[in-house]
Amino acid sequence: MTVYLFSLLFSVGFIVVVLDLVRRQRLKEQYSLLWLLVGIGLLVVSSNTVVLEWTARMLDIKYAPAVLFLLGLIFCFALILHLTVVISRLSDRVLRLTQELTVLKAEQENQPQSTIQQTTTQQSTIHPETAAHANGERTAGI
Repeated sequence: MTVYLFSLLFSVGFIVVVLDLVRRQRLKEQYSLLWLLVGIGLLVVSSNTVVLEWTARMLDIKYAPAVLFLLGLIFCFALILHLTVVISRLSDRVLRLTQELTVLKAEQENQPQSTIQQTTTQQSTIHPETAAHANGERTAGI
């Protein structure tokens, strides 16, 4: 087995794994596009070494495989930046939700008892566990 055949098989396997993760809903579609593009890029570079050598000449790199390391490093930095932006956005949303939940709990504690019982009765017709949680009861496993 040559290294070219190995890299071709790896690229095809990588694309199949990404598609399988999307099918089983373990990877969101928005992230799968990025990984599919990486897989296709690997497939192109693996199947045609002329592209790699041409890119090395354009960047004035003497050793063509070093282009792969450079592209991999750039990709890693871009991915880390993207994930940092996503984590920052999620952190802001969690903070906002926590603040809203705190305000709702404070409002619920300040309501008169008859209003809470009336609300609990309405909730019990919707979902019994929700009413139990509103009364302060803990359910097993939570």
